[in-house]
Order: sequence, then C-alpha cells, then structure tokens
Amino acid sequence: MSQVIPYARRLAATGMLLLAGFAAAQESALPSASVIEEDAEISGSRLELRVLADEGGRIDRFRLKNGTSNMTGAQGLLIEGFGTPSRYVPARQVDARLEAVDNPSGRPVLRYSYLCEGPNIDGLQAVRVMEPFPDETGMRVTWTVKNTGGEAQWLAPWVGADVLPGAAARPGDHMDLATDRGITRVNRTGYHLAVRNWIAATDPEARETLYAVFHADQLHAFLVLWDEKSVQRGFQASMCPMMLRPGDTWSTTYRLAMVRGLTHVNFATDELAVQLDYASGQLVALLAATRELRNAEIEARVVAENGRVWKLPRKRFDANPDKLIRCTYDWEAPGEGAYDFLARIYLDGRPFPLGADTGSPHGGIDARFDVGTP
Repeated sequence: MSQVIPYARRLAATGMLLLAGFAAAQESALPSASVIEEDAEISGSRLELRVLADEGGRIDRFRLKNGTSNMTGAQGLLIEGFGTPSRYVPARQVDARLEAVDNPSGRPVLRYSYLCEGPNIDGLQAVRVMEPFPDETGMRVTWTVKNTGGEAQWLAPWVGADVLPGAAARPGDHMDLATDRGITRVNRTGYHLAVRNWIAATDPEARETLYAVFHADQLHAFLVLWDEKSVQRGFQASMCPMMLRPGDTWSTTYRLAMVRGLTHVNFATDELAVQLDYASGQLVALLAATRELRNAEIEARVVAENGRVWKLPRKRFDANPDKLIRCTYDWEAPGEGAYDFLARIYLDGRPFPLGADTGSPHGGIDARFDVGTP
C-alpha cells in the first residue's frame, strides 16, 4: 500500500510560521511532521514520484506525466553512503522514519532520517529533506549529516542513482558530463573528475533525459556505473571528504530533474538543460526547461580557445516543460576545435540567475561544444 501526499496540505490554524527546511544546528527549530508508515506517492501537474518508506527512503518511481512510465532503475534514486575507496553503505539504519513535513506553501515536503551504525559511520545522524515542485519536472534534496558520536569521523559522502530514461535500455543510451577533456559521452563504467556540477542520462530514441545537479562547492567526482549486458545505468556523485568532529554538521543541496526533447546534453542546471549542435554555419541551442520561464531572453556569446569572442543576437522566448525552445544562430566557426557557449537568461528584462540552489558561481549557462574533431 502507498500513501498519497496531496500538493495542497491543510495546516493547523496556529498562526505560527512553520519552517520547511532542516536546521541542523537548532533541533528545536525542526518543523512539525507526521510519520508515514507506507510508501509515499506524490503526483503534481507534471511530475510523479514514489518514496519507499522501508527501503532507505529511496525513490523507485520518477516520471513525467507526459513521458514514459518510469525513469528509475531497479535500485532507485537517492541512494546514500560514505567512504572512499571502501564504501560504507549505512545498511544499519537505526530509528529510520519517513515523515510528511507541515509546509505553509501547500506543496509536499518529505523528510527521511536515520542514525548510522557500523565501522567509520557510528553515530552519524542523517536527515534528507525532499521537496518536489508542483509545476516543475524536478525536485530539491537537502542531505544533512551530524556527528552525534563521541569521536571524530572521516566523512566521504556520496549520492547514487540507478537511472533508466526512456524506461528501457537501448544501444544509444549514454551519460553526458563535463570533464577536463570537454563534454564527454559515457557508456562504460569509470571515474571522472567533476569539472562541472551536473550529470545527465539520456535515451536519444525516446528523447528523455534524467539529470542531477550537485552543489558546485562540494562535488568532487562522478562514478559512472554502466553494464552493457544489463539494464544498469547509474552514477555516484562523490563529495569532497572532510573530518567531522563530534557535534559538527555537514549539509549539501542538490537537484534531480527530467526533461524531454534532447538527444544529448551540453549543460544542465536547476532550471533547464541545454543541447548544442553546429553544422553548416549554424549553431543551434535547444533549451529544455524544468519550469515555466515567461517573457524570457537569452544573451549569448561564443568564445574560442584563443580568446576570440563572437556576440550572438538576443533571442526572446516563453518556455515551459512541454515546450522545447530552439535558438538558431548564423555563426561560422573559423576552424575545428572546442568552443564555449556562454549565456545569461533574463526574465521581464531583468537578469535571472540560474542554479541558486546548487552554488552556481556565475548564474549563467557555461557550455562547451566541438566543431569537427578537435
């Protein structure tokens, strides 16, 4: 059985403002919540998901209302663990519970908490707050770990996901991520240094993408997990390790989102994903938004490896998750090589910073594309 969590939650008329986040330093400030004994199902206008109450609070269903049945693999999303290279998965979770948090905005907020027991994780108290957005195709996750034990612990946190965009394994499936070699299309298992803070899994036949954006100040590397002989398509995002002393708290925020219409990804952030293609003197930028962006403009330029800059004309558009935006620029590349596509988004004529939740250093689009074989 599953418990359906509606987007409009009735709040007690106390006249008090209830916090919707997790304040690790002030446990008394935690918002009130009710325990959920069954799996929690959330269905918005664009997004549908299910959180498992008894299996680590993982998501085993994550889909677009206008898309395929499910974009998660067998292991699900929101897998958490500690340790490198020996990974201590907190399978021993004491006092684990899933709760529905009272939220004055009316949208559902779920909280999953547990105490870790085991070598090198003893005394770690973990709290994960999950916030799906009703009119978007993504969600925000805040993961907080506090050392409630009596000794310091070397903390190397990671977040994992088993993904299956298009709800089936196909030969053309791949993951895109930015590395020191540029945008890399990956279809084999291996570690990659995180040059940017996003990773995207795409089924080009179904034109469906599930991507994650992690906090730019905390991400260290990606491990792509890819079994060519099975349906396994997954990744682990490794955060920068640290020493967590007794009483200390560490917290990170990341995003999960789904978009349709792309065959590959050159850039992704909280609000949108971008595909870039160049051919015959034309550069095409496809923008797939996770939310509505009305009266928007994009101001872009192309930068060559030698520093030469081409300013591109402004483009106006209205975006939403059901509408793929195509921006075509008449631009002739002077030769083969790697080029940067740098852009800013404006709403109603004012700058609209992207990636505020995930620590974007500039609030804009910072993508790379290749011309020829550089």
